[in-house]
Amino acid sequence: MCDRELLQQALEALTAYRELLYQKTNGCAFAAPCAPELAIEAALSRSEWVPVAERLPVVPEGQRDVCIWVYGGQFKSPSWVYWLLDVSEQLTRHFTHWMYRQDDTPAPPRSES
Repeated sequence: MCDRELLQQALEALTAYRELLYQKTNGCAFAAPCAPELAIEAALSRSEWVPVAERLPVVPEGQRDVCIWVYGGQFKSPSWVYWLLDVSEQLTRHFTHWMYRQDDTPAPPRSES
């Protein structure tokens, strides 16, 4: 099981526990997500495929490039590249999805798999 699946299971368990507490206390417990839930959601969002048509990666200020995974076009499996700020035309022309580089190779986007 990969880290993403473990994080997703933990998030589901925390959410279910919070909802159970809310029901058992007749609404006295917090209904809003707790800090661990928010942290897991943030970690999961860093490994989400983003359609190129939706938005492009952000190169941090003061840097020339950022490592991202790309998918689509001639790349039928995830590949990682250094995305330079001035090559957005190539990204939009050659790929369908991107995500910030993670330590392990991601699965293809669900819509493409």
